[in-house]
Amino acid sequence: EHCSLEPSHQHGILIDLMKPCLLDAIEIFHAEEAGFSPHYNARFMSIYGAERDKNDMVKIMDIINRDGLSCQRAAFPAGSSLRYIRIEIAQPSALPNVPCARIAEIILLGQLE
Repeated sequence: EHCSLEPSHQHGILIDLMKPCLLDAIEIFHAEEAGFSPHYNARFMSIYGAERDKNDMVKIMDIINRDGLSCQRAAFPAGSSLRYIRIEIAQPSALPNVPCARIAEIILLGQLE
């Protein structure tokens, strides 16, 4: 759980895989998987990545969860070699006054280079 009462605050997670990996997909298990109401499942997030420099990330994809699914899987573009992955959560829930982003688990599928 990541919380901020500041409305302009960015909810985000930075993952360092320690060396570049060829990634195939990402699975995100939302708040409902940890026992929260489905209303707390994140609704919109963006995935950024970089192969070598975490200060030089590029946007890879958006993940939209209009239906409030508890688990989502999204494919990385073919040949995505990444060391750093940043997940920015723009809409942390279906509730407008909830300033917390809740993610139960993140799984990255791929292989070491």
